[in-house]
Amino acid sequence: MKLFLLTFATTVILTQSLLAEEPTTHSDGPCMKIMVACKNAGYNKSLLIEKKSLSKDCMQLILNGQKVEDVNIDPKDVEACKIKKAEVKSKK
Repeated sequence: MKLFLLTFATTVILTQSLLAEEPTTHSDGPCMKIMVACKNAGYNKSLLIEKKSLSKDCMQLILNGQKVEDVNIDPKDVEACKIKKAEVKSKK
C-alpha cells in the first residue's frame, strides 16, 4: 500500500510539473493573441461540424486577410504573426 501511494504521489507531482511548464516565448506572441481572440469568440479545435474550427474557420481566415465574425484583431498582430510563422518555417 505504501508503494502504491508513493507511486501515485510521484506520478501526480510529475504530471503537474510537466503541465505547468509552458513555453513563455510564445504565450504572449501575436499568434497567441489571434488564437485567444478566436477561442473567446467560440472557436474550438473540436467543433468542425459547427464551422467553428479554431484553425480552419478562424485563424487561417484571419491570416489570409479575411474578417471573422466576433473576432477583432489588431492588423499589426496579424502581420507580426505572419512574420513569426515565416521565420519558424524558414528554420525547418
